[in-house]
Amino acid sequence: MDLYEEIKKSFPKIGKLLTESSLREFAQTPYNLLGEFQAGPGTMIRLKLLRRNSPLYKAFLREGVLNKYDMTLVLFHEFRKHLLASSET
Repeated sequence: MDLYEEIKKSFPKIGKLLTESSLREFAQTPYNLLGEFQAGPGTMIRLKLLRRNSPLYKAFLREGVLNKYDMTLVLFHEFRKHLLASSET
């Protein structure tokens, strides 16, 4: 399965890792500042979604993304786009 499909499949899991207020804050955070979430939510993503045997982790590796912090940042950017698109409908 390709990376983007695996990323999309992770959105419900990422949403469950964040509180309602965190979701709103996340959606309102400018794109260039999403790295500020690396400590709290980012740690949870790395621990729960980016395990070595997970399909998501393996998909990132196949695309040459080797660092879990980089993986998390990609997930942040795509999840934020998903939240903003969902709020428009």
